[in-house]
Amino acid sequence: MTKDTITTSLIDSFIPEKVATTALNKLTSYMNLGKTVYRDFDTEVASEGDVVRVPKFGTLSANEMSQTGQVTLQNPADDEVSITLNQHWEVSFLIRDVAKAMAKPGVLEGYVKNGVIALAEKIENKLAALYLSAGDAVTGTFSKDSVRSARKKMVDAKVPRLAPKYLYLDTDSYDTLLADTTIGKANEFGSSSALVEGDVRKLYGFQVFESQNIISAGSPAIAHSLAYVEEAMALVMRPLPSPGQGLGVQSAVVNDPETGLGMRVSYSWDSDHLGVQVTLDVLFGVGVLREDLLIDVQN
Repeated sequence: MTKDTITTSLIDSFIPEKVATTALNKLTSYMNLGKTVYRDFDTEVASEGDVVRVPKFGTLSANEMSQTGQVTLQNPADDEVSITLNQHWEVSFLIRDVAKAMAKPGVLEGYVKNGVIALAEKIENKLAALYLSAGDAVTGTFSKDSVRSARKKMVDAKVPRLAPKYLYLDTDSYDTLLADTTIGKANEFGSSSALVEGDVRKLYGFQVFESQNIISAGSPAIAHSLAYVEEAMALVMRPLPSPGQGLGVQSAVVNDPETGLGMRVSYSWDSDHLGVQVTLDVLFGVGVLREDLLIDVQN
């Protein structure tokens, strides 16, 4: 059996930027809420407890042109929502067989995959808990009629017709949709995705997601799924400071300009455990921007 050995080229390739990029790509792939809400990311380094003010734009109205030819100036009531960066979560692990981790990328990627799944779930959970600030609710036993009711509430809230609408469902509610015969039959639903792939891609204008991270509360337990548009909730992320090479720690902060998500990855030699400690961590805060555009869909 060939023994794993460390070479100079392998050490040079084991840099935090590569690990960070891999981690971030995997993080975004495991998220639904985090990719479909309003995201605020800035390259300015922040610390836990800092407050970020996210703009909330006031409404404008149309006015008939006056006979004098002058327009009616408006002073919209612009507002801000303060979101505290109070969520700092990390995943750390020790790699003792450094040679194997360097020589076989699949080993390190396996650790990274497990770590980012845990971080993604924390972000999704914090966003899902914002149901407590929802401006409206659909109550009762869930069915496809609940989705139709949520759509009407969106329309009544004057959501633009072309604005993407999202439905974030618990597994029981999603299964109810799959069991609905009008959705399972291609000749009635217009697609075989529900029956063949177990995927209800779109219903009553909502892009539908299934998640195990839906919050359940009360006795008997009520699942609080969410119907929303992007402007309903905000996810604010900021990069954490680099500890600096002088401390014997190599680190990198990466962000995805498309999703606005960011992560720090650092690694160093742990002399107590004789291995390389790798840490993935994120700093973020969540908040509701428009309560009227967030609906608590209960089951």
